[in-house]
Parts: sequence; structure tokens; C-alpha cells
Amino acid sequence: MIYDYGTVLWVLNNYGTLARGLWPDPRSAADLGLPNKRIIGHAPFEDPCLTAAEIGNRVARCGLDGFVVEERYGMKWGAWPQSEAEIAHRRHILTAQVYSRISNVILYCTDQEQAQKLPYQVWKWQPKVKA
Repeated sequence: MIYDYGTVLWVLNNYGTLARGLWPDPRSAADLGLPNKRIIGHAPFEDPCLTAAEIGNRVARCGLDGFVVEERYGMKWGAWPQSEAEIAHRRHILTAQVYSRISNVILYCTDQEQAQKLPYQVWKWQPKVKA
């Protein structure tokens, strides 16, 4: 599935709920173009779980930058979301670098045509075409 920047951000913000098989707010999911109704032949938890898993897999392909996103949004089971400042302090990097890494990972998650061809470490150094 193709996701835009806002949708990836929404999934990251609601990752824990989606991973448990629940839609946080079915109306907001519908506004983003995500399936929010039970389709015959599917269990009601499948679509939210699959959405979380897809974004989780895309983030996991991003190496160390993906770890920053996982920390920021609490994507590991039982982890709490952390602020960019906390992550920067613990990793001994600038807060601006944390923001940049998060933004790059979200952009990679949205650009699946290129991401399927290139690993993240190569993709992030490619010139980006602005639409």
C-alpha cells in the first residue's frame, strides 16, 4: 500500500493501538484512506495489525535511523515514546539530527517505489524530487 507523509505519521503515533489490532478512531483512519471496516473473510483485527506491521517493517529497514524512530514513537513492545530532546541527549547528538533522521525515515516509508529498489543507506543520499 502507498502511504503519504501524514498517514505514516498517524500510524507511528498510533502504532501500539494498531499493533494490538484496534483502530484508534475509525473516522480518522477513513480520512487517511486506511481500511477501517471489517471486510468479509477477515478478522476485525487484521487490517490494523497489517498496517502497523507494514510501517514497522519499513522503519526496521532503516538501520540506526529506524531505531531513533522506534524510540521516538515507542514502537517496541512495552516501550514509552520519548521526546526528541531525550533521544538526542542519550545518543549524544543534536536535536536537529534527531528531527532529520525521523523525517528521512518517514519519507523513506512513503517512497516505496524507490525504497523497493534501494536500501535505506543508499536511498537517503539520493537527490529527492519534490512534487
